[in-house]
Amino acid sequence: MSKIFTIFGIVIGTVFYKYYFDGFGNFFAILFVAGHGAIAALIGYIIDLITDKFKKRGQVAATVESELIKQEKSYRGFGGWLYLFAAGLVYQFLFNLKAVYDNYLMTKTENFEYLTTIGNENYNSLWEPTILFEILGESIIVIFVVLIAYFCIKQSLKFKTVSIIFITTSFILQSIDLLLLLNIQNGYSEDLFGSTIYDGIYRSIVYAIVWIPYLLLSKRVKNTFIK
Repeated sequence: MSKIFTIFGIVIGTVFYKYYFDGFGNFFAILFVAGHGAIAALIGYIIDLITDKFKKRGQVAATVESELIKQEKSYRGFGGWLYLFAAGLVYQFLFNLKAVYDNYLMTKTENFEYLTTIGNENYNSLWEPTILFEILGESIIVIFVVLIAYFCIKQSLKFKTVSIIFITTSFILQSIDLLLLLNIQNGYSEDLFGSTIYDGIYRSIVYAIVWIPYLLLSKRVKNTFIK
């Protein structure tokens, strides 16, 4: 029930935002929609608890034990919300792999040399370390995704731990990158990056809020990754 309510809440939140709050910005949109999803999930969870409580009252001890065994088996194996988590990992892998390649190509251009050579008009000492840091950070994300995929296939206990480290590391890398970009921006009078400069950190925050609790509390993760 909680999953159905979550999807319903996200849909309702999206519709309300589209018709009544459109234009308030990406961060507000993410929080607005995620908030509706979280509230709906909580309602569904409470309904599940109440329903389970009434069911258990009418069952004998043997029936309760049998039901719990069946429930545990139903939450085993790759499925459910893990599909959504896996889809996000595929996107992260492709996006960051392309970003590594694009940034590497940029270091070979005249524009990069112009920005990183002392004496040029738009020179800033942070351009080179920022771009190199982004290449390093994006490479780390790609490696993490490969490791998570490996532990997932092996159904290893390390899957949950490495996934949480990956999410935390991604947030830290995004935070450092944002600080570097803001310091670069301070050296120019015109707006170089616009509001999109904060998109990466917003996504990392929401990603952590959604997936870290899931990985810690999910029955499917607990019952599947046991080797």
